[in-house]
Amino acid sequence: MGNISGKDMWILIGSIVLFIITVVQFVFILHKNRNSRTAGINRQNSLINAVNHAAALLLESKTEDFSGLLLRSMEIIGKLMGVDRVFIWQSVRNDDAKSYSKQIYQWTDDGVETSNLMEFSYQGGFFKTQESVLNIPMFVSDELWGHLSFDDRNNERVFSEEDINILRSWGLLVISTMQRVNTARNLQSISANYKGSIWSADNKGVITPFRGQNAAQTESENFLAGIRFDIVEYVEKTKLEGPQDWTSEVNGKIFRSYTAPMYDNNGSIVGVFGSTDDVTETVMLQQDLEFQTSTLMTILDSIPDFVYCKDLNLNYTKCNKSIEKFFGVLQEDLIGKNDADGMGMTQERAAQCLETDLKVINEGRLLVIEEEVSNIEETKIICETIKVPLFKNGVIIGLAGISRDVTKRKLQENEVRAANHAKSAFLANMSHEIRTPMNAIIGMTAIGKSSEDSNRKDYCFTKIEEASKHMLGIINDILDMSKIEANKFELSPTEFNFEKLLQRVVSVISLRLDERQQKLTIYIDRDIPKYLIGDDQRLAQVITNLLGNAIKFTPEKGFIRIGTHFMGIDNGICTVQITVTDTGIGISPEQQARLFQSFNQAETTTTRKFGGTGLGLSISKSIIEMMGGKIWIESEIGAGSKFAFTIKVKQGVGEKKNTGHLNNIRILSVDNDSYVLSHFEIIAKEFGLICDTAENYIDTLQMIKKNEPYDVCFVNWKLSSVEVIKLVKELKTKMPDTAMVLMISVAEWNAVESEAKKAGVDKFISKPLFPSVIAESITECLNLGEKVEEKQPDINNLFAGHNILLAEDVEINREIVIALLEPTMLEIDCAENGVEAVRMFKNEPEKYEMIFMDVQMPEMDGLEATRRIRALDIPIAKTVPIIAMTANVFREDVEKCLKAGMNEHIGKPLNFEEVVDKLRIYLLGNL
Repeated sequence: MGNISGKDMWILIGSIVLFIITVVQFVFILHKNRNSRTAGINRQNSLINAVNHAAALLLESKTEDFSGLLLRSMEIIGKLMGVDRVFIWQSVRNDDAKSYSKQIYQWTDDGVETSNLMEFSYQGGFFKTQESVLNIPMFVSDELWGHLSFDDRNNERVFSEEDINILRSWGLLVISTMQRVNTARNLQSISANYKGSIWSADNKGVITPFRGQNAAQTESENFLAGIRFDIVEYVEKTKLEGPQDWTSEVNGKIFRSYTAPMYDNNGSIVGVFGSTDDVTETVMLQQDLEFQTSTLMTILDSIPDFVYCKDLNLNYTKCNKSIEKFFGVLQEDLIGKNDADGMGMTQERAAQCLETDLKVINEGRLLVIEEEVSNIEETKIICETIKVPLFKNGVIIGLAGISRDVTKRKLQENEVRAANHAKSAFLANMSHEIRTPMNAIIGMTAIGKSSEDSNRKDYCFTKIEEASKHMLGIINDILDMSKIEANKFELSPTEFNFEKLLQRVVSVISLRLDERQQKLTIYIDRDIPKYLIGDDQRLAQVITNLLGNAIKFTPEKGFIRIGTHFMGIDNGICTVQITVTDTGIGISPEQQARLFQSFNQAETTTTRKFGGTGLGLSISKSIIEMMGGKIWIESEIGAGSKFAFTIKVKQGVGEKKNTGHLNNIRILSVDNDSYVLSHFEIIAKEFGLICDTAENYIDTLQMIKKNEPYDVCFVNWKLSSVEVIKLVKELKTKMPDTAMVLMISVAEWNAVESEAKKAGVDKFISKPLFPSVIAESITECLNLGEKVEEKQPDINNLFAGHNILLAEDVEINREIVIALLEPTMLEIDCAENGVEAVRMFKNEPEKYEMIFMDVQMPEMDGLEATRRIRALDIPIAKTVPIIAMTANVFREDVEKCLKAGMNEHIGKPLNFEEVVDKLRIYLLGNL
C-alpha cells in the first residue's frame, strides 16, 4: 500500500463500505423471510449478484471515466430486471419554489436517448409516468435526493419488497459514489486554480505583495491586511527558526500561510518569502470528507461481515472489528502480515487463500467464492467471500475482501431442500397407502359381484369394510395434519374415566395383539384421579397411535407395556405421564431426529417393510403440546423402544362408588404369568379382597384343598386347552355352588365360548386386566350390587309416522341413508339440489319435521338453500330443524353451517349412531 496516498485510501475504503452496505442490506432481506422457498432465494441471489457486479464497476471508477462506468452499471441492472430504460433523477428547486426531478443519467435498451433533460413536477408524492413500472424515491439525511426509475414500455411488472430494497441499496451506492467523485473533482479544481497571494517581507518589516496570475481576482494589500499581525509574528519566527506554516481565520474565512527565509549571496537573511491561500472551501471539503470517513469507519467496524484490505505482497493493510473479534487478533498486530503469520492459518488453508488472492490480482476482476472459515477455538462457519482488486491510476495496488457469514442461510436452503424431498417422498408413500385399500375395495367389489356364494360375498364385504376403515384412517390423519398446519386444530375437553379410556383403546387393538400373539400388560398408578377433564378422544388417539406403532414394529410373541404415572397436582391441574414400551426392532438416533416432523417417516423408500402415513407421531406431538405436555423417545436398535409423554389435565368429580362391599371376598387367580398373578394381588389389596394365586392345575387343587372355599376363581385360558377344561370341571365339583369361575383370555370369545361354557365357565374377561373390570365382574357374579346391562338399542319402527326431507345430490349417498334408516320406518323424501329442496319444503312445509342438508350441491348449495328456507314467510320455516350432512368437517365449515341457520352438523362418512341420535332429539324430543 506504499504507493497510495491517505486521501485515496479513505476514498477507496469509503467505496468498499458503501458496497458492504449493499451486501448487508441483502443479508437482512434474505433473513427477513426464513421460510422462503428456493425459487425466491435464487431470484434474489441473481439480483444481488448483478448489484455486486455493478458495484464492482463503480468501485473501479476514476473521476474521468465515472460516467461511462455508471452507464455500464445501469445496463447490468436494467438487463437483469428485464426493462428497457433506467433513469436517475435528482431533485431540484426552481425559482417558482416548486420541487422538480431532473434526469441526470439514463440507459436505454435500444440505445436511443429520449431527452437530455426532462422535468416532472410533483407535490408531496412520487411522480409517475405511463411507462414507469417502478419508481423508487431515494433519501439522503432524511431528505429526498431524487428517484430511480425503471421503465418497460411493453409489459406490466410486479416487484417484491425484497427486490425494491436491493435496488434501493444499489441506488444509495450510486449516490455515494457520485458524491465521492464530485468531492474529488472539486479538490482537483482547487489544486489547478491557485487563488492565493504571494508576498515578501524585508528586514525592516515592509510587506510587498506580488501581482501574479490572481492579481485581478485579489486586492492583495487588502487581502493581507486582515492577517498582517500574524505575518509579522511568523516572519520573525521564520528568521529565527526557519520555514513556518500556520492557519489564520478572518471574517469567517480560513487562510493558510507558508514562509521561508530569503538569503543574499553571503548567506545572510535579507527577508522572508511567503504565500497565503484562502483555504476555506478546501478545509470544509476536508472536514466533510473526514466526517464521511469517520462515519464509514464506524459502519465498517459495526457490521458483522469480515472486511479487510491487502497490498500486492498480500499482506494485510486494514481490517475491521469483526475480524478482530472472531479471529482473536488486533489490527495493529495484523497489519503487514500475511494469512499464515497474521491469522495463524494452517499451511493448507493459507494456500487456498493465496490461490484466490493471486487470481484476483492477476486477472484484475471481482471474485466470489464460498469457503469454510474457522478460528483458534475451532468454531467453523461458512462464508461467502467477495474479493475485488484495488486500483490507482489504472494500476492494481492491492485487493479488498468482504466475507459474509452464510451458515444460517445455507442451513435454511438445506432445510428447504430436505422439506421438499420429504414432501415428495410423503406424497409418493401416500399414493401407495391410498391406492392399496382402494385396490382392495375395487377388487373385492368385483369378486363379490361375480360370486354366487353368499359366504364368498360376506367375505368380500368384510374385506371391503376393513379396507374402507383403513383408508378413512389415512384421510383423517391427512385432515388432522392440515388442521394443525393451518392452526385450526382444537381440543374439546370433557370429563372422562381414565381407566375406561384405556379399556376402549385396548379393545380397539386387541385383535391385532392376538393375531401377532403379542403380550400386552398395563400398569395404572392408583394415585391418578379416576375422573379427569380433557379431550379424551384426542388422548385416546395418541395412545392408540403409539400402541399401533409398537404392535407394528414388535415381532410376533413380543412384549408391549403401557405404564401410567401420577406426577403431581397443582391448583387442580394434574400432570400424568404415560409410557408405551416394546421389545421391537428399535429406532436409530438418525431416525429419532425426524420422527415427530411433518411429512417424515422412519422409512421412506419403496422397499420399506412397514406401511403407514407417517403423520401419526407428528399429530400426536401437536395434541400433547396443546395439552401442555411433551413427548420423547428412548430407543436403541435391536433393544426396543419406549415412547413417553406427559399431559396436564384438570381433576374431575365423577361418580363416587363404594368398593367396601368387596371386603373379605375370597378369590383365586390361576395363571402361568407371574406378572398377572402379582397384578391380581395388588388389585386385591386395593379393594380389600383376599387373594391367593396358583400357576398350574396341581397348585390350584392344592390351594382349594388347603384354604377355605373361594367365592370367585379367575382362570387363564392359555394354561392349555385340555388342562383348563379339566381344571374348570374340578373347580365346579370342589367349590360351593355359589362360587363362580371366570375365564381370562385375549382370544375372541367365539373361538372358545362353546367349549368353555360346557366346562362350567360363568363369565369371560379380556386381557389385559383392569382393576375396575375385576371389581365389576366380582360384583356382578356375586350379586353384590346393581347389575347394569348395556343393551343395543332397538331401532325397529322407532320413527314410524315421521317424515323428513333429505337434500343430497349424490345418488349413492341417498341410498345409504335410506337403507340404514329403513328399519326405523322413517319416511324420507329426497331433493337432488338446493333449489329442489327449497321448492319441496315451500310446497309442503307442514309435512317435513326435519331436514338433512348437504352443503355442496349443484344449482344451489346447502348454505344458500338454508338461508332461503329460513327467509320464507312461513312460521315453521324459522324453527324446522336443519342438520348439515357434509364431508366439510373443519371448524370453519361447521361455523358457516351454523351461521347460515342450520341447527347442527354431521360429518361424512356418516356415523349411523350419530344420525339416529339426532333423529331421536329432534323427532322424539329425547335429549
